[in-house]
Amino acid sequence: MVALAGSVVAGIAAGGLGAAIPAVLVQRKTGTRAAALNGQVVETLEIITSSLRSGFGFVQSLELAAREQREPIAGELMQTIREINLGASTDEALSRLVERTGDQDLQLAIDAVVIQRRIGGDLSEVLANISTMIRERIRIRGEIQTMTAQARMSSWIVGLLPIVLASVMALIQPEQMRVLIDMPVGRLMVFSALVMQVIGFMMVRRIAAIAY
Repeated sequence: MVALAGSVVAGIAAGGLGAAIPAVLVQRKTGTRAAALNGQVVETLEIITSSLRSGFGFVQSLELAAREQREPIAGELMQTIREINLGASTDEALSRLVERTGDQDLQLAIDAVVIQRRIGGDLSEVLANISTMIRERIRIRGEIQTMTAQARMSSWIVGLLPIVLASVMALIQPEQMRVLIDMPVGRLMVFSALVMQVIGFMMVRRIAAIAY
C-alpha cells in the first residue's frame, strides 16, 4: 500500500481510512437497528399488558407480541421463547434478551418483570406504568436531541469546512495546493490536519452526546 500511495504518510493515511470505513459502517448499522428496536419497546409492552389482562400467561403474551411485532424486536422475542422452550428459566432467558439488545428501556421493563415474578403482584399494572414512564423518557429524549441539534450540526461543519475550502483552493490555485502533495512536508501537514480534524469532530460529538 505504501508503494502504491507513493509515500509513507499517504500510505498510513490510506490504511487508516480503509480500516475506519468498515467500523463506521458497522457502527451505523448497529445504531440504526438499536434505534428501531427501542422504538418498538413501548408498543411491545402494551401488547403484553393487554394479553395479560385478557388472561394469557406471560410466555404466551411474549409469543403474541413476537407474532404481532416486526423485526428487530420480533426476532429477539422469538429467540427468548425458544430458549424458554429448550429448558432455560424465564428469568435467564429475559436476562440474555437484555444482554443481546443492550436497550436500557427494555432492561427497565425486564427488571420489573423479574422482580414481580419473585415478590408477586399485578404484572399487567406494572408493565402499564413502565410503558407510560418509557414513553415520557422518549419524549424527553426527543427534546434533548432538538436542543443539541446545533452542536451536532457544528461538528459536521467543523469536519467538512476545511475539506470544502481545500477543494475550492485546489480548483482556484492548483499550483499552490500541489505543494501539499508533491513535498514530504506538505503531505505530513495534510496528514496532521486530517488527524486533528477527526479528533475535533469526535470531541464536539462527544460534548453534544448527553447521557439520559
